[in-house]
Amino acid sequence: MSIDVFGRRLVHAEAARGPPGLGFKLTSNGDFDLENRKLCNVANAIEQYDAVNLESVKKLIKQRADKIVEDSQTTKSVLNNKVTKIDMKVGVVEELHKPARRNYPRRSFLVKDIDETWQADLVEMIPYAKQNKGFKYLLTVIDVFSKKPNINLFKGAKFKVGDKVRVSRNKEVFDKGYTPNWSTEVFTITRVSPTEPYTYHLKDYQDKPIAGGFYKEELLKTKYPDVYLIEKVLKKSGNRVYVKWLGFDNTHNSWINKNDM
Repeated sequence: MSIDVFGRRLVHAEAARGPPGLGFKLTSNGDFDLENRKLCNVANAIEQYDAVNLESVKKLIKQRADKIVEDSQTTKSVLNNKVTKIDMKVGVVEELHKPARRNYPRRSFLVKDIDETWQADLVEMIPYAKQNKGFKYLLTVIDVFSKKPNINLFKGAKFKVGDKVRVSRNKEVFDKGYTPNWSTEVFTITRVSPTEPYTYHLKDYQDKPIAGGFYKEELLKTKYPDVYLIEKVLKKSGNRVYVKWLGFDNTHNSWINKNDM
């Protein structure tokens, strides 16, 4: 059967045996050759694209055109998103660097006498603490009427939450004895109270809170929070020993490996 370029059947035409005609064959560029208007030997094509009708060509061309339009729309959408993100970033930068207004109307008030109204400000001096004997903050208070300033120095808290410390045994300066001046048990600071002076709240290694607060003079930050001393060995079992820890009561006795001693 022979088919013309419009896909209509030719009633009196007969298929000729032999190699197929050019028809709408794919060229080396991947396009169809539309110069040849006659298709031959459609039923005995050697290759898949040796012979096709016009409807197939139109369908393929439409698919490629739709794909091109879709790709162009996708590219346009991606570009628009990038432009939008860039505009947003530029807007944020402009917003952050927008000049702050410093001169604007404020509420007024009348001061009739000295020590009636004070203005206070906390000055941070942390970068210069070494040159100022460890003082990190300056509390500046000015009397609005007389403009007389008062400055109080603050060193800030010596310890922070999470520090591992030992507690003083409260021995007098001239007390003698072999007992240590600081507790063998290590405690953890759980809270710093901004009192005058600062006080610190502790918990033991079992997370049990210690009653009361401690001053900085009563605490010593330890360099070895994970090292504990053994008072005596109570039992032995293979490579393990049951020990009593120095400074702890019997409720803290535990088994450890000999290699850890």
